[in-house]
Amino acid sequence: MKSINENAMINESLEKGSPIRPDVFIRAVYRGVLGRDPDEGALESYGKAIDHLGWEGVIKEVSASKEASEKRKGEYSEEFIRAVYRGVLGRDPDEEALEVYGQGIESLGWEGMLREVSESKEAWEKRRSECLEEFIKRRSLNGGDVEIDPALKEQLISGLFRGLLRREPRPDELDYHVRLIGSQSGLERILLILMSSEEFRKHRRRIEIREQYTRRNLKPESEIFTEIESHECFIHIQKTGGTSLQNMLTEAFGEENILHEHSDTLYYRSPSELSQYRMLAGHYNYDSMAYLPFENLRLFTFVRDPKERLLSWYTFLRAHQPDAPVFGMGNHFANQCSIEEFLQHERIAGTVGAWNHMTWCVMGNHQWKHWKVLLMQADAEDREQLLEEFRLAIRNRLAEFLFVGLQEDYNRSCEVLFRLLEVEQPRIRADHSVQALSEKHRHFKTEVKPILTDSLHAVMDRLVELDTILYQEAKINYGRVLKELGYEEGASVTSSMGVRKS
Repeated sequence: MKSINENAMINESLEKGSPIRPDVFIRAVYRGVLGRDPDEGALESYGKAIDHLGWEGVIKEVSASKEASEKRKGEYSEEFIRAVYRGVLGRDPDEEALEVYGQGIESLGWEGMLREVSESKEAWEKRRSECLEEFIKRRSLNGGDVEIDPALKEQLISGLFRGLLRREPRPDELDYHVRLIGSQSGLERILLILMSSEEFRKHRRRIEIREQYTRRNLKPESEIFTEIESHECFIHIQKTGGTSLQNMLTEAFGEENILHEHSDTLYYRSPSELSQYRMLAGHYNYDSMAYLPFENLRLFTFVRDPKERLLSWYTFLRAHQPDAPVFGMGNHFANQCSIEEFLQHERIAGTVGAWNHMTWCVMGNHQWKHWKVLLMQADAEDREQLLEEFRLAIRNRLAEFLFVGLQEDYNRSCEVLFRLLEVEQPRIRADHSVQALSEKHRHFKTEVKPILTDSLHAVMDRLVELDTILYQEAKINYGRVLKELGYEEGASVTSSMGVRKS
């Protein structure tokens, strides 16, 4: 009521031509512009300045103040946030979202906030649901399982790609998925394939990392670099016992000290975040090491007989049930094809999982691609010379590693690794074998590893040429390390090196 009385006093004074008390006027301006009473200092300073500023000058100064600007920005921000939520998600934001985005709008910017909401899990689920609703509607209009017009199929596939992968399908992808969509189960398979793809996982992982990053309390860089003297990175090669080793490393170093993942996301993360971890472990390739801001970085990995690795990889893919959450294209082909057909399939044979996968991890994606092109173009004589050059490059690269273990000598390799890391070794684990997974999870079935026949040897020879060289060089290095540490061939010895608990 006081503000109403003061407004009435001002209006009455203006009507009568009577002078307005400065303190009454200043209070009215503050309440109207800033929504609060002025403090005593403001009353005094504006009271003295009103003669030379004039009434309009006081209004302009208060309206142009930083506080007024922040107040307007907050009001506009809330309006914008509500508009984005209604447009993208079809609902109003909750109070927490209003507060979080209201505080972060300055650093994110309008575009950043819009992008973050548009890429949220809720937005993805909404787009997927809309695609399904549209499909069901079209199916009902076309009589259930009656053949759908090819143009409608293409529209649906394009919608699924835009909603899930944020792009249009390539012609070959469009053709493949249109052929799958003949029934309701076909649509489910398409959704499963798209949502299990590496492309979809990368999009989702980018969002998860951003959410994780915004929740994490980052330390000042000066504190980070003085606390951690050295960093280690485990390059996890598929089907070499790496998942079990990652779990052992997490146990040894502590969950908070290890970036423990199965994908390659280092390029999504800031140097400040990466610097807080003592240990990093994931399905990285060597090129990703360029994203690590560490002067003292120690690398290690485990390798395996290349053909045995391919057998294990195929068996693992095939062991997934069709309703498994990560049932992707590779699982689909593994379940449909014999191992020889699978390894020669046009969508499998040239991938990083099949063609010299270990070399891709150790040498990096750029080098792997370059060597692939050179070998495709080389004749027999040039090929032999190239392979010798590649062997030298592989040998030099392995020399950069702290340790390269052998999956075939897994227990001793783990023992040696933890000695070199100078931490107490946890118990040896086997968490990711097909047998263990099939016993614990309904999404896995027991699979028998295929037998290596002469014809299968011939198929694999074309896929493991570089991996065979890498494996040979790794075994030489492994023997040298065992000798230096005092291990006798075929036996373990008690370490004379001290260990510390992490």
